[in-house]
Amino acid sequence: MKVKVTQEQFNKLQQTLLDFGLVKAAQYVGGYKQLSDLFNGNLDPFYKNFSEKYGITPVHLSSDRLRLYIHDSLVQQMNFGDLNFTKGREKALGKFKFGSKGSFMYAFNASLVKTSIRDMDYWAVVGSSGSHGFGYAYINKRDTLGVRYRTQIYNQILDKYDWRKYSNM
Repeated sequence: MKVKVTQEQFNKLQQTLLDFGLVKAAQYVGGYKQLSDLFNGNLDPFYKNFSEKYGITPVHLSSDRLRLYIHDSLVQQMNFGDLNFTKGREKALGKFKFGSKGSFMYAFNASLVKTSIRDMDYWAVVGSSGSHGFGYAYINKRDTLGVRYRTQIYNQILDKYDWRKYSNM
């Protein structure tokens, strides 16, 4: 059953949802996808005061610069595909590269793994390049990428998906 809504009522609904904040508004309407539909695919108004309201940015680099976290709403908007054999626990982020200046660049397969920060759903960036990488238990300490190479990869991710405006980098 469809309900006829005036533009004034619709604007009031949108303002009420903005007042709720991103997390509560998404719960109220049934998820980030539905919330995105109500705002014509643009959740930017929710991200303007996100860090003030929740104390963390939607795209958050940890203080030690080793982990990059992406809020669930951004991941849902991008509609990343699940990796095979992970049952929705891991999403494919894409291929990136890292390496020393003027040297050979290595290919890197980045993925997202669901985690929680401050009782909100976030996704952590993980990945591998042969035996090297970060975020997986099978990668030993000697083969774990450091801050410099991770920063190269994180910058490419922020640029590719236009998330720099949401980050604390």
